[in-house]
Amino acid sequence: MPRIVHFANVTQKSSQNPYDDLKAAILQHTQPSAAERVEKLLQLECIGDLKPTALLYRMKLLAPRECFDTDFWKLLYFKKLPFYIQPILANALKTKPI
Repeated sequence: MPRIVHFANVTQKSSQNPYDDLKAAILQHTQPSAAERVEKLLQLECIGDLKPTALLYRMKLLAPRECFDTDFWKLLYFKKLPFYIQPILANALKTKPI
């Protein structure tokens, strides 16, 4: 279904919050899905010139909101760091949340 037709259908519904309904429909069609965000996250290059906090920020933007604090995301963040930083942070990542 063309997007404009879909949005027209949303605006034709009687609702107490038509703006919120239209906004939700637009966001649903323009935001990447959780699977697309995870795929982009997995394809993310190593840290490069970024600071570790900038890498973490980019990863948090791409990760699904509900599961960022799991061990998987810690491990993925750890693996994206340069090899010489990994030993320094190895114990910290085991005990503290990122």
